[in-house]
Amino acid sequence: MPNINDNIYILAFIMCVTANFMWGTMFMRFHLAGFLNILTQISVVLLFFKLLIIDRLSWKIFLPAVLSCALVYYISGRAAGFGLYYSYIFVIGAVNVNLKKVVKAFVITISLYLAITIISALVGIIPNLSYGRTNSEVVRYALGTIYPTDLAARIFYLMLAYAFLKKFKFNIFDYVGCVLLAVGAYVVTDTRLSVLLMVLLILVVATYKYCVKVMLWMGNKVITALMLLLTAGGILAAYFYTEKNPVFEFLNKLLSGRLYFEHLAFKWYNVPILGQIVYQNGSGGTDKKVINYFFIDSSFIRVLMMYGVVMFIITMGIIIFLSHRFMLKNCFALEIGLILVVLSSIIDQHLWELSFNLLFLATFSNIDYFKEDKLVYRN
Repeated sequence: MPNINDNIYILAFIMCVTANFMWGTMFMRFHLAGFLNILTQISVVLLFFKLLIIDRLSWKIFLPAVLSCALVYYISGRAAGFGLYYSYIFVIGAVNVNLKKVVKAFVITISLYLAITIISALVGIIPNLSYGRTNSEVVRYALGTIYPTDLAARIFYLMLAYAFLKKFKFNIFDYVGCVLLAVGAYVVTDTRLSVLLMVLLILVVATYKYCVKVMLWMGNKVITALMLLLTAGGILAAYFYTEKNPVFEFLNKLLSGRLYFEHLAFKWYNVPILGQIVYQNGSGGTDKKVINYFFIDSSFIRVLMMYGVVMFIITMGIIIFLSHRFMLKNCFALEIGLILVVLSSIIDQHLWELSFNLLFLATFSNIDYFKEDKLVYRN
């Protein structure tokens, strides 16, 4: 029953994405937490109904899936952050689901919610938070989201999902639209890194055929090794960071001070096995001066320090598996997307947020729509 299978999953997906999206907006001033928690719980019930009743998975498959969800739930409880747990359930629940339909639902849902959020902020229904930079007159706007960098990251991930639907083949209107989005994101948020990723995405789409040829020449093992090295490099740079080293200090300034705070995470906390509470005090959701600011931006360091070694291994295992699966099935657009997501996650915290990154859902879902004939790129 593929249609029922897909429809139940997409319904649950939209419900959970709605909750995850709203948590990152100023709509939370209307005390939506209770409603959003209920919405999320209903989506989880729908997923387990799909797995057990619709998919009719054997107990040999269903039981390990449930046990792994229980493990991630326990880890999330120790970290006092269940967003990762809900995203993980949707990774497991995507068995046999048509990923194209999920991506389409994502693009429509996020586009709609983002438009409503921006308009609501502009007309004064919710606050449009503004921020400045040290020694700069530039004003950065969040347009209804909780922080400008979140808005920029939201646009990048939305643009990436749209590129998936188009299989990285844009027409002139797509290019113009994406360029305008990137320029608009930079003007409004003054966020360099996410905008650079948008520009990189546009360039990759424009040179897609050549990028695929390079990937085929490199092979899956080399691509995976490079992603792992980049991830390790980001973690090690934070761990060994010192203000006395000019190279580290240059990287820290380039990353808007992220390395300094990520180094503090290693200094103040041990790396846990199964998660721990890391007390953080970020600027999101308020434009007032934050006392004792401390926030871990890098997704990989967040997973390692908050959710522990076990969850970090699971995360890296999913990335390695996806890279292998995408190249094996000639899903080159998804492979390029995975590389961009890894680059983004070295910088930002959205790797395990369902309303940002949906690539993890490709772990067990049907990705046939994204298959290509690699012989086309051999010439």
